[in-house]
Amino acid sequence: MKKILLFTLVLFTTLGSQAQESSLLWKISGKGLKQPSWLYGTYHLLCKDEINISPAAKQAFANASTLYLEMNMADPKFAANMQQMLAPKPENDLRKAMSASDFQVFSTYIRDSFHMDATQLIHFKPLVLISLLMVHHMSCPPTGVEQEFIEMAKAANKPVAGLESLETQLKIFDIIPDSIQMADIIKDIKDPEAARIRDEQTKKYYASGDVDKIFDYALGESSFADYATILLYNRNKNWIPVIADAASKGSTFFAFGAGHLGGEEGVIKLLRKQGYTVEPVK
Repeated sequence: MKKILLFTLVLFTTLGSQAQESSLLWKISGKGLKQPSWLYGTYHLLCKDEINISPAAKQAFANASTLYLEMNMADPKFAANMQQMLAPKPENDLRKAMSASDFQVFSTYIRDSFHMDATQLIHFKPLVLISLLMVHHMSCPPTGVEQEFIEMAKAANKPVAGLESLETQLKIFDIIPDSIQMADIIKDIKDPEAARIRDEQTKKYYASGDVDKIFDYALGESSFADYATILLYNRNKNWIPVIADAASKGSTFFAFGAGHLGGEEGVIKLLRKQGYTVEPVK
């Protein structure tokens, strides 16, 4: 379950980056830009006290005129649109994505944890269950780095935009078969301690900026690695013209899952191939 979130909503890596370049904050300059812009790798689901935005990142944000997230989560219609897109559909039946024994494990867990019948959830997409279970295991009200930046943008009256639409991002989950997503959920239900340890270790890597090791966690199972092109690389390529256009209009702060930063097909190298200077900021 957490590995799916790592690879999609919680993509926190720098694939293939050299250790000396490890950083969550990156400066974009050159290629005729009158002002620098910034890239920042985020973690999508944390406790408030786990969020630690560096002074350098706060200063970069203050210098920027616009905030770009993966999606425009500051849009007043965002929550309602997401609720509509993730509403249960009779044609969805997650029982078909599980064995009878796994469905029994799932049913028992839902009954014991949420005091409800599992049949009330089987018509949702796995993404809804992933989010539900992730939040349930948290010891605090859930938030994320993006939400922190949204609050900062509101306070500074900065406009917020998105690199892609909500619909585009949600469609990504449809590409991963329900059976694979449910198998990962069942795995974590059966071994919650392993899931907890993995989650805590991932947070430690993120807090230290050790994004290479986080990538190893995210790619821990080949079934998810098979979807890297769709989940990461294609989206990275689609974002480059959006980033280039926004940066050409003024200093912009781009905050998105850190898994999109590194690697041969990551945002950093794609921007460098376009002629921009992209350098880490400590």
